[in-house]
Amino acid sequence: MFILQAGETPFAQDATFGYKSSNLRNWIVEKAAQSTRKIDRDRIDSFDLARLRKEGPEYISRKLFAAEKGTIIVVNAADEADMDVIILGVLEGASLNLLSSHLSHPLPNAHSGFMHAQAFNG
Repeated sequence: MFILQAGETPFAQDATFGYKSSNLRNWIVEKAAQSTRKIDRDRIDSFDLARLRKEGPEYISRKLFAAEKGTIIVVNAADEADMDVIILGVLEGASLNLLSSHLSHPLPNAHSGFMHAQAFNG
C-alpha cells in the first residue's frame, strides 16, 4: 500500500493554505510562524496511536489530565474507531471532572470523523 505524505499532496502546494510538514507537530509550528503567534514545539504533545488502540479511553483521559495547561495535543487517528476512543476518553475525563482545571476547552480538529462521532466541544 502506497501512502502519500501530507506535505507532498497538491493541498500542500496551495499558494494560500500550503504547507511543507507532514508531521502535525511541525505543521502547527510552521503555521503559527506564519501568524503573529509563535508556538514552541516543546508545548505540543500527541496521542500515540498504538497506545490509544491498546489502552483505550483511559489512556486518553490520563494523558489529558497529565497535560500542563497550554499544551497542544495532536490527535492521531486513522479511522472512526480511533476517533471514538478519543471521544470516549474526553467524555470519561469530563464526567470524572478530571479535565476542568487542566483544559479550558478542548478544540478538536474539524475532522469529519470527529463530527460523525457526534462529539461535543464543552
